Formats: sequence, structure tokens, C-alpha cells
Amino acid sequence: MAAKTQFAYGEGKERVLHVAEEMFLSRCYSSVTLRDIAAEVGIKEASLYYHFPGGKEELFLAVLHRSMAAYRTGLEHAANEGRDLREKLTKMALWFLSRRQLNLQLITDSDLAEIDPSKRPEVERSAYESLVKPLVKMLSEAEAAGESASYNKEVVAGAVLNTMCDLHNAVRYSTVTSEEALTDVVDMLVDGLRPR
Repeated sequence: MAAKTQFAYGEGKERVLHVAEEMFLSRCYSSVTLRDIAAEVGIKEASLYYHFPGGKEELFLAVLHRSMAAYRTGLEHAANEGRDLREKLTKMALWFLSRRQLNLQLITDSDLAEIDPSKRPEVERSAYESLVKPLVKMLSEAEAAGESASYNKEVVAGAVLNTMCDLHNAVRYSTVTSEEALTDVVDMLVDGLRPR
């Protein structure tokens, strides 16, 4: 049984979101219960309804939006630190590697199927704004600077995003270091995007 966590007024919702995010993103929506989250936080299950009257679905959606906002901030910051396409992609990929693995396939195929269908477009829009849009912006800037050929930016952004999401697995099943794998992946992406 989890030890009760003491927190000051105002920290309760953040603590619940943090614990729920860890649980939802490491497992899946259907395998996490409010009882699991409450036990980990150290509160009664009924207390979760104070912050999330809509129950598990409302909490899950809040977790997704919070997570997506963090991804958008992180990707935009990483891209802004880079001077050119290679450096921007490297910094973005390093940021991805520093985070818990994002399993987009699980979220799309399993988790979203569990929530109210009317809420899915909102989640998809949030994911697009947070994950795809920063990459599209970076690719547009690279093309304008002559570092990239003209491609469909959303398609390339999707491919880059999936590659970044899979970096955790690429490193896990490889004999090379994270830095070596990252360098190879970024080189492959940049060399493939160069104008011919």
C-alpha cells in the first residue's frame, strides 16, 4: 500500500496529475483505475472527484493536455536552441530521449477508443498543435534557409515524430550509446532532407 503523501493546499491537483500521468502513460487507460491513482497519491478515491468531477475520463484528458503542453514547450525550446536543421533535430531528439517514452500508437489505437468519441477531435488537435506543428515550423524554416528540399511538411513531421518516439527502442535494442544512435538517426534524417 502506498504511503500517504502530504502536500500543501494547491499542490493536490498537480500531485494527482503527476501520478496519473505516470500511470496512464506507462500502462494504458483501461488498465488504470481511480483507486490505483488515489492509492499512489495517498488519498481516498472519492477525493479525486473534488478536482476531476468527471472522473477517470476527465482526469485522463487533463493528463493528455498537460503532457502535450509539455511536449510543445520542450520541442519549441529545443528547436530554438539549434542554429541549423541538424542541430535543431539533434536537440529535439535529445529532448525526446530525456522524457518518458511516448507511445503514440497505444494512445491512438487503445486509449482514445475508450473515451467519449466527441472528445477525440480535441485530443487530436492538441496532439497536432503540440507534436506536429513545432516540427512543421522547424522544417519550413529549414526549407527557407536552403537546408531542406520542398516536401510535404506534415508528412515529414509525422515521420520525424515517429522516429523520435522510437529512439527509446532503438537505443534499448542496440549495442551503441544513446548519443551514437541519435547521431546516426539525425544524420539519416538530415541527409535525406537535403536538396538534391
